[in-house]
Amino acid sequence: MEVTGAFLRIGHKFRPGSAIVPTSITVHNTGNPRSTAANERAWLDNPRNLSSGNFASWHYVLDETSIIQAIPDFELAYHAEAGNTTSIGIEVCESGNQHVVWRRAVLFVVSLLRRHGFDAERVRTHRDWTGKDCPRLILPEWTRFMRDLRLELGEHPAFTNVRIEMSGETREFQGIMVAGRSFVPTRPLLEQLGYTVNWDENTASVKIARDAVRTSLMPELWARGN
Repeated sequence: MEVTGAFLRIGHKFRPGSAIVPTSITVHNTGNPRSTAANERAWLDNPRNLSSGNFASWHYVLDETSIIQAIPDFELAYHAEAGNTTSIGIEVCESGNQHVVWRRAVLFVVSLLRRHGFDAERVRTHRDWTGKDCPRLILPEWTRFMRDLRLELGEHPAFTNVRIEMSGETREFQGIMVAGRSFVPTRPLLEQLGYTVNWDENTASVKIARDAVRTSLMPELWARGN
């Protein structure tokens, strides 16, 4: 993937020049639904930010069309507190077509993993370091994000039988094992609980019904077992 180098000058407030040995990659969201990668890069040189007491920077930022690098991989950026000295920070823009941005983020993180010889276990969220709700758009779907990463890396999930205790009775479902966690498709689990599960072509959604209980789900929903 093409990366535009727009490096902060050496000695810049947000580029201290301290050497690091990266051992992980940290994913962030920008927190601004309107800003592009270029906007985020301009923010680093904004006089108001330079005169403030805050320190914030990143190695890469990406949107639906571009990827910009502001700090070299082997230098410190101010993005994850304790993670600053060991992690490469990637800011994912919240603007534009998020399906496109998501895919570009997955592919770019994979390219960095390969460049540094890392596996998927080296990917972190901002929340892992500080507890902050970031990357706020990706966190609710973090399992899917990591699944997409692993598939791109060729780390295909292994199929396994998952035992789940339901109402005092143990039942088995065919599921998958990913990073030591077992997952089962929602449909067979719900059907054993007495729900009716149908696909609605008109709304492209799953319809679940049981007596008066009705809801709609997006496809590819998985429930964690064990």
